[in-house]
Amino acid sequence: MKNHDVLIIGAGWAGATVSEILHRNGVRSEIFEATDKVGGHSRSELINGVVFEPNGPHIFHTSNPEVNKFVNDFGMKRNFKHQVKTRIYPKSLKGDSILLSWPPQVDELKNLEEWKAIENELNSLPENINTENFETYAISIMGPTLYSLFIEGYTFKQWGVEGSKLSSEFAPKRIDLRSDGNKNLFNDKYEYFHPNGSGEIIEKILNNKLVNLKTKLNIDNIEELSKDYKHIVITAPLDDFLNTDKKLPWRGIRSEPEFLDKEFVTEAYQINHPSLNEDFTRTIETKHASGQEIEGTIVCKEYSFPDIRHYPILGKDGESKKQNEELKKMILQINASKNEIYFCGRLANYQYINQDQAIEQGMQTAKNILELI
Repeated sequence: MKNHDVLIIGAGWAGATVSEILHRNGVRSEIFEATDKVGGHSRSELINGVVFEPNGPHIFHTSNPEVNKFVNDFGMKRNFKHQVKTRIYPKSLKGDSILLSWPPQVDELKNLEEWKAIENELNSLPENINTENFETYAISIMGPTLYSLFIEGYTFKQWGVEGSKLSSEFAPKRIDLRSDGNKNLFNDKYEYFHPNGSGEIIEKILNNKLVNLKTKLNIDNIEELSKDYKHIVITAPLDDFLNTDKKLPWRGIRSEPEFLDKEFVTEAYQINHPSLNEDFTRTIETKHASGQEIEGTIVCKEYSFPDIRHYPILGKDGESKKQNEELKKMILQINASKNEIYFCGRLANYQYINQDQAIEQGMQTAKNILELI
């Protein structure tokens, strides 16, 4: 029935998942995507046939069996273990750098001249983690020296503020200190890197769906169109959707890809650069992960910029999250009783989440819709 059709704004993981789950249950959806391609932030691109990731590394990892089966169904099956390196500048090296694992490995740290001071700090860590802010959380688990070497500069370059002004909310999944020899960044049961990147999987999910590209919907133009739909799923950033002056604080990245006529250039797929000696935050050489057998490689240097809607800035005061909840209320009030409205995914919910969590939200949103049909 027409009034059971669903309008979805955004063709990333969240929107694609909602559309697919509805499709499996006989419910038609129509997707509107502002750009000229599906895949959102997870897309990969090509230069001279070499795969690279313009929006940063997107290794797929999850411990959710339902999510794992979902992506497996569309070809996400190539196993991969993500190991990150970090280039640091200890004072003892007098301007030189060293490449170590991230998260920091105690066995590697023992080779530094700074180890004695680091060891004393580790032996003096508080019994309970201080969750007051991002900085206190990090120092609580690794001490001030390691924080200074591995995190402090990176945090400032990435977010534009000191760690003391950020929420500790996303720290537990991002910060660690290892003494077990495990150099894999993630500990999930399933971990993959598709040879052509996650974007190709999203393309496959949406292959038989109705998708309108280069069609940006917002509060100013959606009213007439929305009359044909009972349910609307918004995966877009709400301050952009509302076209409001009350902008949320966002942080984004801009990659500078460089094609080089070499097999490999950097020592690892991802190398973090926390030092203020460099302007960029990290390098990504996707060929390490994709396994492509092709001449040439691409190294992306990543720079962080304000006001690009990629990542929410989670201040310790929680005001930005509260502001996003207010935007949700505004949308519901404007739309009162016209449609069922759902907010799904990283951008609409103003959350710092991984790809599998976006899929989980998409699955739950689809289930909520199906319960009303």
